[in-house]
Formats: sequence, C-alpha cells, structure tokens
Amino acid sequence: MDATHAECRNCHHSLNEGDKFCSKCGQNTDTHKINLHYVIHELIHGILHLDGGIIHTTKALFTKPGIMIREYLEGKRKNHFSPIIYIVILSTVMVLITHYVYHDKYVEFSLIGDKKPTDIQKKVIEMFGPAFNWVSKHFTLIYLIQIPIMAFAFYIPFKKMSKYNYFEWLLIISFCVIQLMLITITFQLLNRIIPGILFLSNLFVFASLTWTILQLFSKFDLAKVIINYILSLLILFFILSTVAVGGLFSFLSSNPI
Repeated sequence: MDATHAECRNCHHSLNEGDKFCSKCGQNTDTHKINLHYVIHELIHGILHLDGGIIHTTKALFTKPGIMIREYLEGKRKNHFSPIIYIVILSTVMVLITHYVYHDKYVEFSLIGDKKPTDIQKKVIEMFGPAFNWVSKHFTLIYLIQIPIMAFAFYIPFKKMSKYNYFEWLLIISFCVIQLMLITITFQLLNRIIPGILFLSNLFVFASLTWTILQLFSKFDLAKVIINYILSLLILFFILSTVAVGGLFSFLSSNPI
C-alpha cells in the first residue's frame, strides 16, 4: 500500500498499514500509475492470469475435468478463468485461424485440401459458399447457441440423478465446449500441415466429453450414468438434426439452385 495514501482510492474507506485489499470494496490498495508497465501487467495478470486463471483452468480440463467442474459448482472458483470469456477468446482465435491460416476458405480446404475440386465439389462450394463463410465468421455465436441446447439435452436425463439445475448444466457444458474448442483449434492447425486429419478431432471431442461426464458423476452408479449419457446424446442429436434440417431448408428456399 502507498504509505502516503491511508484510504481506498475507490471508496475512500480507511485502510490499515499493510492492507493489500480494501475491507469494504475489495479493491487492491496497490494502485499503480497507468503506463506501459501497467498495461502489460494487466494483460498478463488479468487475461492470462499466470498464477491460475486460464492456464490453471486449461490444465484442469485435460487432467481432471469432471473433478474440476464438480469443485467449481461447489464453490471452488478463485483460481479459474470465466468460461464464457474463455469461449469468446477461443472463438476469436478460431476466426483468426480461418482468416490468416486458411485465407477465409477453411471449409473448402477441409473438403478438398490443396487438390483441384471436382465438378461436384465445385457445385457444393458454389451452393453453400455463403453459408460456409457465415459460419467461419460467427464461431462465437454458434458455440454460444450450442451451450443452452446441450445443457437442455443433458439436464433432462440427469435431473433426477444429479440434482443439478439447468443453469448449473449451462456452466458444465460451457467447460465442455472449451475442451471442444481447444481440441478443434489444435486440429485446425494440424490440418493445414496434414490435410484430412481434422476428422480425428471428433474422436478426441467425444472421448473428452465422455471422460468429463463419467468423472463428474463418478460417485454414482456407472451403468445409470452411461444410460443417461447415451440418452443425452440422442436428445442432442435429435435437436441439432432438426435445427440443421430447418436451417438447410431455409437457406435453400432463399438461395434456389
């Protein structure tokens, strides 16, 4: 604390010597002058938060995901990064990869790689090019829309077993989506070097989701957890298929062949 400043600069509450935080509003008493050093410090501490935050959360999601999520729901949250902000950051990274690594032709490259497209592939790209471009530029919206849908699909089968409410499932799924995005980003970069490898990301996504749910409910009967998990996936598949078909018909009706 600044020895010459005996009150909080935020709420003007009196401070004791040695106080690191204001007992009234919680602000750090060591408020630095805003300069280049301050900006760099805030970027490292506030965004990367090296003493926890994004690195701590990422490590936990791939070492003990179910345990970490259960502890987070129980209130152990201090060292973890906000899942929604994390999703926005990862979505931005995916958009940047699409633009700078794939030159806004991510879907086309995923379909045909560096090869010359066949007549059928040309027709598909011509038909759905606008849709491909829209998806590439709206990853954040797409992932945020998926979260409430996935949360609903898992909430229904598990509600009697876990007692987690729908909003708690929103948080559970948010962490699962972070896993999905990190895996996808990794394979997006690998796919540029080894075209065709992207399909393996689906296996890793399924494996990580399964591991997370089984670990989250490790205290319950395994057979019941597996049954509820399968039911959740079926509900999710039905909802996403319905949305996809509806979106396809809407797109084709407004963009006739």
